[in-house]
Amino acid sequence: IIKGADLYAIVKGSMVMDRDEVVDLLPAIVNNLEKLDVPENKAKRIVIAGSICDSPDIYTAIEAAGGVIVGDDLCTGQRWFEGQIPEDETPIDAISARFLDRIICPAKHFSPFARGENLVSLAKKNKADGVIFMTLKFCDPHAFDYPYLKEFLDREGIKNLAIEMDDQQQNSGQLATRFETFIHMI
Repeated sequence: IIKGADLYAIVKGSMVMDRDEVVDLLPAIVNNLEKLDVPENKAKRIVIAGSICDSPDIYTAIEAAGGVIVGDDLCTGQRWFEGQIPEDETPIDAISARFLDRIICPAKHFSPFARGENLVSLAKKNKADGVIFMTLKFCDPHAFDYPYLKEFLDREGIKNLAIEMDDQQQNSGQLATRFETFIHMI
């Protein structure tokens, strides 16, 4: 229904725009999406995971390679928004509970298995064919987590690819080739 790069723009915009302006714009976006006919999509279903994805070109490259992004587990993506804040508690208690219960950055572990279980659940819920891990070079917390996250996915038979990126690599042809190869493999 919506391309990954467009969703990225909405999410990124919501993080930096005036909150009132975002609240005013979202109903129009949802209304426009509800009017669209959803064509059948035979693309491979991909979940992206990792630290941050600061380039909409990544989403475009995955889609050009034959994938469709059906979910993410990124610090600057779905992880930021997922879950609900209970409305039957005081605001401070509800917000505190939300921050303590959500799956967060690997630098702040509260369970050795929570991220792995969450990633497998996310992939299954979205019927993903594969998971692409994208981590920034020298981001040790994500690099340390990758082996056990890969183990969780491998155990469930979910194909995965790890890509360590730096600022110059994000738009490279080599990256597009790796996406194409992975998507053809699955």
